[in-house]
Amino acid sequence: MSRCEEILPLVACRASGPLDQEDEELVTAHLDQCAACRAQMDRDEELLAELSLPPAAPELAAALERLPARSAVEWRKGERRRQRVLKFLGASVAAAAVIVTVLAPAWLRDRALARSRQAGEVAEVAPAGAAPTPPSAAAAPVQTASWEGADLDAAWEASAVVAGDSGAEVAMSDEGTIFESASNP
Repeated sequence: MSRCEEILPLVACRASGPLDQEDEELVTAHLDQCAACRAQMDRDEELLAELSLPPAAPELAAALERLPARSAVEWRKGERRRQRVLKFLGASVAAAAVIVTVLAPAWLRDRALARSRQAGEVAEVAPAGAAPTPPSAAAAPVQTASWEGADLDAAWEASAVVAGDSGAEVAMSDEGTIFESASNP
């Protein structure tokens, strides 16, 4: 690698601004000896001069100076706004929870009472031609139905497979009858 190839990146950097002391001395010493690198540096400086922006107007410069302070103020305002919204939402959720806790039992009780009144009204309405039911009979407790048939577990244990390889014939020991399965051809 030649000396010029090592120096050219530093020459490009020097065209855009000052270098540190060590690099500046190295580039200056090389530019004094190499015309090609001096020409490259002149081209780089011309290009950067064409690309540079005009100086900022005083109003813009002042606005740029105030920008960090304004940004911080706006950020604080946004944070305060966000905190207020979060507090409002939290208070709203808490209020809704209190309302549900206080009012829900009363509402459910009222619905239960309304349903019991409807059930009482339905019980009081008699079918056509039937005698009306007295109010005291409508308020009588309802009895639950009970099973009074044969014990199914005992019937299951009493059944047995008596014949046939496929198990299609089943005998009920307590009745002495044999049933043939419909799947047996």
